[in-house]
Amino acid sequence: MSSTGSISSCTVAGQDIKNIVNTLEYFESIYSPCISVNIRVNDASGFNNGQALKGGEDVELSFGIAEGDSIRLKLKTISVSDRMRVKENQDLMIMTCVPSEFVDNNKKEVVKGYSGKKISDMVKEWHGDLTKDSTSLKKDLVTNEETEGNATYYGTGYSPITAIRWAAKEGKSAEAKASNYLYYQDRDGYYFRTIDSMLSEGSKFTLSYAVQNVGGTGGDPKRNIIAFDQQKDFNTIHSKYNGAASDHW
Repeated sequence: MSSTGSISSCTVAGQDIKNIVNTLEYFESIYSPCISVNIRVNDASGFNNGQALKGGEDVELSFGIAEGDSIRLKLKTISVSDRMRVKENQDLMIMTCVPSEFVDNNKKEVVKGYSGKKISDMVKEWHGDLTKDSTSLKKDLVTNEETEGNATYYGTGYSPITAIRWAAKEGKSAEAKASNYLYYQDRDGYYFRTIDSMLSEGSKFTLSYAVQNVGGTGGDPKRNIIAFDQQKDFNTIHSKYNGAASDHW
């Protein structure tokens, strides 16, 4: 899901940049372990040169979206684009921001072994390790859907998120009897749950989509889908890297 809205406040490295923000894009997806924000800045004040942004700076945001909700976030910059000259004395740059726990994920390792423990309990522990030093506002594990039976895991030095992705592949739900777990974050926190449990709750709202250049989509224009793609998890090399190379029959 992506959304744009009105910005109430935006500070980077302690400096208010609300007046030079051109566009703020907020993203959340059930296929992504964390939310992200792109801040596009039209700068004629020399902000980036003065601050020497290199990534890792603290970012605080408050903005409203089309549905009328207000979102407050504390993030860190994970990348800052080169400055691009758009006019005389005016430059464009883009900052990509994510929660601080995601920045620190690859600095942490899961090295503990487990025997005869529910996978959902392992996930709770790994998520706690991931977010222990976080400065994010919404870092709780809102949903930790219980898995069935016990499992064995030997710590291999994977990062917490990589270990949780392994758990998503291996976990079998005690309720849905399915092995289609997802680990993701939205504006309220983190979730470890099955697609089945999401579908059982029914629809949240209706979106409209139409192929480009083939007329309007109808419905509420605020809920039009402008683009989408279907994620495919059949990359064997990538799965092995994530510790998730397994099959279920």
